[in-house]
Amino acid sequence: MRISLIYAVSRNNIIGNNGKLPWLHISSDLKRFNNLTKNSVVIMGRKTWESLPESKRPLPDRINIVVSETLANNNINVQVVRTLDEALKAAQESLRFCMTSDVFVIGGKALLEEAYSRAEQIYITKVNTIVNGDVEGPVLDLREKSGWRLTEAESCKDIYSLSFSKYERLKT
Repeated sequence: MRISLIYAVSRNNIIGNNGKLPWLHISSDLKRFNNLTKNSVVIMGRKTWESLPESKRPLPDRINIVVSETLANNNINVQVVRTLDEALKAAQESLRFCMTSDVFVIGGKALLEEAYSRAEQIYITKVNTIVNGDVEGPVLDLREKSGWRLTEAESCKDIYSLSFSKYERLKT
C-alpha cells in the first residue's frame, strides 16, 4: 500500500472556505486529481466529504473512505470509520478491488497533517492567487533534510496560474 497526500492550496495557504474550495472550478487541477486518484482508495474527513457536490458523492471510480466521529454509515458506496488507523486498515482490505496499491488522503487539514508521517508521496497544486478562507493548508516540512525530495514540478495557466509539485519520501 502506497499512501499519498493530495491537495490544492492558495498563495496565502488557504484550502477551504465555508465548506467549499475557495476558488472557482479549475479544470486542469480537477483533471490532474482525477487522473491520479482514479481506481484507487481515497480517504477524507467529514467536512471534505460534505464539500463534494452531491452528484460527485461518492467520488466515482474510487473506493471512498470517510473519517468521522459523527457521520452515519448509511451510504452503501462509502465506508465511514472513526480514525485514520481504521481508514488505513479499511483501505488495505479494499485494495484487492483496485487496479493500483495507491491510497490518497485528500483532506482536510487535520487528516493531511496526521497522515503526513505515513505518506510516501505528496501532490500539491499551488494556486497562484490570494483568497479568503477559513481553513488553512496543512503545515508540512518538505525539505530534503526532513526526508523529502521534489521529483516533479510543472506549471500551467488555467483561470489562475498553477504549479503542480510531487514530493517523494527519501528512502533511508
